[in-house]
Amino acid sequence: KGPEYDKKERGKGLANARTYDVITIVWDAEDAGQSDPKIWLKTLSALGKPVVLILSGEESFAIDPMIESSVSAILTAWSSQPITATFISEVLYGSYNPGSRLTAGLYDTEGELLFPAGHGLSYTTFEYSGLKLEPADTKNGKVIVARFNVKNTGKRAGDEVALLYLQKVSVSDAWANGPRLEGFKRTHLKPGETKEIKLNIRQRNIETIDEEMNRNVESGEYKVTIGNELLTGTFSTYLFELFF
Repeated sequence: KGPEYDKKERGKGLANARTYDVITIVWDAEDAGQSDPKIWLKTLSALGKPVVLILSGEESFAIDPMIESSVSAILTAWSSQPITATFISEVLYGSYNPGSRLTAGLYDTEGELLFPAGHGLSYTTFEYSGLKLEPADTKNGKVIVARFNVKNTGKRAGDEVALLYLQKVSVSDAWANGPRLEGFKRTHLKPGETKEIKLNIRQRNIETIDEEMNRNVESGEYKVTIGNELLTGTFSTYLFELFF
């Protein structure tokens, strides 16, 4: 295709976009790294219509800050299996209520975190309450069972992926600086429905290995948090202390 053909097609596409209620653009990693798709995105966003960017492919890639500021929403469609246009349309038009979560953080090209691992939107809302830990220690290899309630507080049925994080308050070299994802569970809830979720905190998951290759659980204060993404300060957390 020559430049004149591309110019004609681009002009036709722009004319059609003026008549749309919502503009959708599908990108893969190659598109995100080239200047021409970015210019086209900026041109479409200047029309004043909502622009939804669909990221396709099998793995995540960095997002240019200009891209993130030019769109109204981003839909990640990273999968090793083909995702059909019909499915994407159902999500965008609201006939299907998504409940998936990012398995890795989404960053911009400058290394700034845009959306943390565990982030995901829904057409309904959920509320967490009543976190209890049984028992309150893991001596002799006991498993702690975390129990809590999740309620669908919206007007639509939907799936919620409840996440549980464990963090050592006094951080040592053996522990990463930040919360660790300890468990998760996906559950379907009707409007107004409440379900109890149970997730296990296993001693073997929080053991560290010393220089002599011995496995140990560090004594000290631990913090348990439940929610639907990493600790960003944008949702309520429930904190408890564990001692080993």
